[in-house]
Amino acid sequence: LRSATMVVIHVKRSDEHQFLYETTVEASVADTIRELAEINNTRLRIQRLKLEGEELANHGPAKHPEKQGLDEYQEGFGYGKVEE
Repeated sequence: LRSATMVVIHVKRSDEHQFLYETTVEASVADTIRELAEINNTRLRIQRLKLEGEELANHGPAKHPEKQGLDEYQEGFGYGKVEE
């Protein structure tokens, strides 16, 4: 059994957005690019979910569309206390 020669690819878009990817020299360029794109896209999705989770923690969930609007004005016109 012959061992494959490994290479490490450093993918870097900025100091904050980078990762290492290990593959063999026998892997095709097309397969490697496809895997790198999938990993990078997954990392971006995770980052976006993290940021949105932080925003949700800071501001809470949105109101139901039927209850959105000008709350303080609705209370002033006799509609009662508007739910938060």
